[in-house]
Amino acid sequence: MTGPAQPAPAKINLHLGVGPVRADGYHEYYNQRWYDYTGTTPEQSQGEGWSTVLHPDDLATTQAIWASCLATGQPYEAHAMEAKHERNGRLETVYWDFIYVPMYNAGGVIDGAMVVANEVTQQVLDRREVEQLNQVLETRVLERTQQLADALTDAEEQREQLRVQQGLLNGILGQVPAAIATLSGPEHRYTFFNDLYQELSAQRTVLGRTVADVFPEVVAQGFVDLLDKVYATGEPFIGTDMPAQLFDAR
Repeated sequence: MTGPAQPAPAKINLHLGVGPVRADGYHEYYNQRWYDYTGTTPEQSQGEGWSTVLHPDDLATTQAIWASCLATGQPYEAHAMEAKHERNGRLETVYWDFIYVPMYNAGGVIDGAMVVANEVTQQVLDRREVEQLNQVLETRVLERTQQLADALTDAEEQREQLRVQQGLLNGILGQVPAAIATLSGPEHRYTFFNDLYQELSAQRTVLGRTVADVFPEVVAQGFVDLLDKVYATGEPFIGTDMPAQLFDAR
């Protein structure tokens, strides 16, 4: 290096391991964050003392990175790089964002590098937790979607079975030698009628129309009131020999 290292500015001091590194790997400066994080003294860290702080599994990778930076003159930047660190009495997996920037002497020759590192372990763990929660949510959404799809399939199958059953019932009722019709809803709309019923109504019966529309003449005779009572109470009504005046189209 061409001169003594200057203290890092306040913004840089927020990061760990800031300082020029000579081409031979000799560190000339560390900021206070380094000493706080590693628990070492300036005397212990000076020179190649930094290597004693790194885990053996990470040392070779670190040496290769700064060696490549010095050899090529290209900065090296890493995000969330995994490493090992002994903390709180146990070995932990930690993650780092860091950058190596080559430094040149007055002659334009690379003779060191500036290193800035920042631990992002908590951010990585938080991001992974969010990703896991998103995965759980996505799985639940897919499961719920499948459940709804299955329910819709079941409902459609049931509707199809009802249509088949209704078709069979209509076929049977259509052959009964009596005037028969089925109604639905409080307005008593026609859902089925056989040929004899159509003859009885003088060809006026239409699916979906109400009894009052097809037989307006029976409203005043009280027959719609009887239907209203059956619909409201659920109790059947049986009439025998009841007179009714119907429209005769002939």
